[in-house]
Amino acid sequence: MLIESLRRTRGGANWCKRHTEVIDRALIDLLIQAIPPERQNLLMLVATGGFGRCEMAPGSDADIAIVPLPSSVGDLDNDIRQLYTLLSDTIPIQLGVEVSYSYRLMADLPGIDPVTRSSLLDSRLIFGPDDAFLAFTDLVRTTHPVGEFVASKLAQRTAEIEKSNRSPLVAEPDLKHGAGGLRCFHSANWIRTSLGLADLRSSAEVDLLLSARNLLHRVCGKKQDILTRARQEEIAELAGVDRFEWLASVNRALEVVHEHYLDSVKLIRESRFVVAPGVHARGGETRIEPDCDPGVASVGIALATQIGLEIPRFPSSFSPTVDGSALLFALGTGSETLRNLDRAGLIAEVLPELDRCRYLQAGDAVHVFTVFQHTMGVAEEIFGETMPEWLKEVRSAIPQLGLLTLAALLHDVGKADKSDSHSITGARISGERCRILGLSADAASRIHFLVLEHLAMARVMRLRDLDQIETIQEFAELVGSVENLQLLTVLTYADIRAVGPSIWTESQGVFLRELYERTLELLTSSESFTPDVAHTRRQAIRGLQHLELSEATIQNLVHSLPAHYLASTPPGVIAIHADYVRRAQEGELTIEAYDRQDLGSTEITVCTLDHSGLLSKILGVMYAFDLSVPSIRALTTESNPPVLLDVISVSSNRSPVSPGTLRQVTKTLRDVIEDRITTESVLESKQKDPLRLPQVIDFELIEGPISILDIRCPRGRGNPYRLARLLSEAGWNILSARVGQWAGKAAASFYIQGSDENPVNPDTVQSLLNPLKQTRL
Repeated sequence: MLIESLRRTRGGANWCKRHTEVIDRALIDLLIQAIPPERQNLLMLVATGGFGRCEMAPGSDADIAIVPLPSSVGDLDNDIRQLYTLLSDTIPIQLGVEVSYSYRLMADLPGIDPVTRSSLLDSRLIFGPDDAFLAFTDLVRTTHPVGEFVASKLAQRTAEIEKSNRSPLVAEPDLKHGAGGLRCFHSANWIRTSLGLADLRSSAEVDLLLSARNLLHRVCGKKQDILTRARQEEIAELAGVDRFEWLASVNRALEVVHEHYLDSVKLIRESRFVVAPGVHARGGETRIEPDCDPGVASVGIALATQIGLEIPRFPSSFSPTVDGSALLFALGTGSETLRNLDRAGLIAEVLPELDRCRYLQAGDAVHVFTVFQHTMGVAEEIFGETMPEWLKEVRSAIPQLGLLTLAALLHDVGKADKSDSHSITGARISGERCRILGLSADAASRIHFLVLEHLAMARVMRLRDLDQIETIQEFAELVGSVENLQLLTVLTYADIRAVGPSIWTESQGVFLRELYERTLELLTSSESFTPDVAHTRRQAIRGLQHLELSEATIQNLVHSLPAHYLASTPPGVIAIHADYVRRAQEGELTIEAYDRQDLGSTEITVCTLDHSGLLSKILGVMYAFDLSVPSIRALTTESNPPVLLDVISVSSNRSPVSPGTLRQVTKTLRDVIEDRITTESVLESKQKDPLRLPQVIDFELIEGPISILDIRCPRGRGNPYRLARLLSEAGWNILSARVGQWAGKAAASFYIQGSDENPVNPDTVQSLLNPLKQTRL
């Protein structure tokens, strides 16, 4: 009967009140059945949320809290179980209302979350002692964390409006969560209650929205808050009103309620309240009490930032102890908080090591900002919205962004100490700072790792061949866990982005993602990643069997190619390369180019019969045309005769090579390889010295079956050519290479083998490169 009366009822609040009274009576009856009379006054049955406000629409849930009196906790367990059973078996079936219930202790109230606190602010006693309920509501009020709650409600309301309708004047409004919806009215009162102001009284506009929501639930037969066009038609027919006139009245009501919400938000800047212990709001500005714990004060500044309060610059005195966990919470709330912490003097207070870097220059030509400004930029990039979507997913999986932010703030503090590498001194300084902050051993260990290894991922993705399984295994061993990988990936991105304009490139994004995903696969796989050459060859053979090649041709091809190539190259590409190899064995030279827009480069594949020094000739042509060479994949088949198959990645001003230049490069390559002209003559025609030796700053040999030779030298496009010529003349086989910049210098990593695939002799490397360290630019 009550549901059927909706078509005749124009007062939304009145209908909701009558509906609420029906549920109240049913709940009281059930409680009397479940609990003996002598124990009924030992607990309270409290309506919360919309049920507490008496806003029960037809599809609403009834939210209740069962609250035992402090003296009876534990004595009512069996009675409450019986009550729960009756509630679950009776109310949904007989009244069609879902019941959401919670067991709430008075002692729990100081620590409840903002969502639960919202529902308790609207609580109403259904059954139980009045004096106990007064004590309950008084405790809700006196333990109310105003700053945290207001910040939470503003963020929640903003997110809800963004997700639904941002304007009240829409064709299909969300009557609860959209702009001007009932949640605006509720939020306005929650804010006013928090500020100690009188609630807004329900108005004709609120009543109209309640009526519209009741009718919407009625025609849908369930909880529904979006007033679609189809439902508008049904409501107009049910209520006997003109659809467009009725919708216009709903839009007007939404507009009025939204203005009331915005007016309540403005009151925040006019009020005095406690933002956090020791931090107060007054006239829209934030004040920190003398001798406040700087960690707790940081939380206050974070909340004030979220609320929109001003953070003036003023000197403050702080307590010598710092609540480290509070500081981590504050650091995890966003980049605007970080700037406001600096304005309030809290960065200097809690991280004096960073403050000492405020005017410190980085000491290289790459960094645009001082160490302090770069560091703040890194921390801000961690929260940036321009971050690639895949990386946002990585960031969302990080449980403590505050920990990552603290590591970012400490990652370069070692630059103020020249006694050792800044990563090593920074790790030592960060360890001492974590001890002072009283952080857990796990948090301190992760921060130490991030500061010590903050350059590792960038170095690997720039200078290592990511197609080599050994590269991924080595990096996975370094990071040790998925969480460390996630933290380091986001930090690496942010660190590069904050160096200066145009430092981050799309190609770096590709390499970073590739390194992350391959390492993640290794860390999460239960299978062994020890290279199995026989297995790799069998897989490659299976991948090529669908092609129009004889079994003997496939077998010979696969067994002539190195295992690292087969393991890292898709079958389709192997098939294309197989045709190149076949043509090379018949005496034909293949030069093919393919633009990689995602990497900002052009891949040039050269396949021909091999002979000594061929790679250096190819790189000499690239140098002659002033092309940058980010990466080289070079291999020689183990066939008779051997065939060279090199894939050279080249770019011009970080972009693929233009068609005109590419035609000239291809023609010149063909002439050089086929000995019609020499590399030396090409370089001389471009006013470049073909015989100039490379200049080396330092180098490192990582020994293995395939050795890795890391070389740093002065910047210059001729480095790949000069280094490749030097290594070839030493009789070494270059399998692949990565060329780039590192710490403002040119850097290259060559994957090399000695003659007959023997390991490279370290003494020979020393004797070859040490003399080149004597002359530096």
